[in-house]
Amino acid sequence: MGWRRSGEWHPRARAIGAVIAALFSVHCGEAGQAGVDVPPVDLAICHAPASASGSPQTIEDVTTLVNALAEEHGGTVDLPCFVASLTRPLGAAASSGFISAQPAEGKRSPRMFLWSGALVMSVVPEGLGGHLLELGFETAPTRSIKAEIEFPVTAPLSRSAPYDRVEGEPLSNCAACHANEKPATSVTWANAFESEVLRPSDFDVVDLESIEKESRDCDPAVEPQRCALLGAVFNQGGLHAQEFAREARTLYGD
Repeated sequence: MGWRRSGEWHPRARAIGAVIAALFSVHCGEAGQAGVDVPPVDLAICHAPASASGSPQTIEDVTTLVNALAEEHGGTVDLPCFVASLTRPLGAAASSGFISAQPAEGKRSPRMFLWSGALVMSVVPEGLGGHLLELGFETAPTRSIKAEIEFPVTAPLSRSAPYDRVEGEPLSNCAACHANEKPATSVTWANAFESEVLRPSDFDVVDLESIEKESRDCDPAVEPQRCALLGAVFNQGGLHAQEFAREARTLYGD
């Protein structure tokens, strides 16, 4: 029996996918633990401070930017504010795939990937992973070093904090999802791991125009957090479509 039928997921596949997603949420980071919602700030004031670059090229650059934003905003920074502070242009892609530690909530709230050089950042507007910034520093077209930051950030992050979030024993918690994991020897200040990149299945890809429309139509009085994150991604423009390397496998083995 196939996974899909007439352009839709087969009901049995959905049920199996839900179970797999639940298992992945345990193994890949801590997506099952919701962050603390804070009222979204005015995104117009979310700019990279002079002490940090709005174009992070490494995971360490992200840590520096998060800490600088928190210091400038009274010790706390939420995820939409961080995303809004990123300098444009950015590469972007989106997936409606729900079998993930950061699952999409359908095409209206897909998982969105943002590229800044070799650094890939992913966010989702709502759901289990809505409080997480997933990070992948691409060391090759099909491999990356993985890390994660939970928002809101209310205390300074150490240099090792993004790697500590996904650290497991003996490998990282993401090894259940990303194959061929090995220690990232270039990171000497933390236990970091490099593994295979997983690209979204073509079936799950969501076009940026449709998400931009979701952002325009979003009612902040009804969905403040979702609207804030969508607005942080789209309100400044400067996005261009980008794809993962076609050599990278999907979760389904494509």
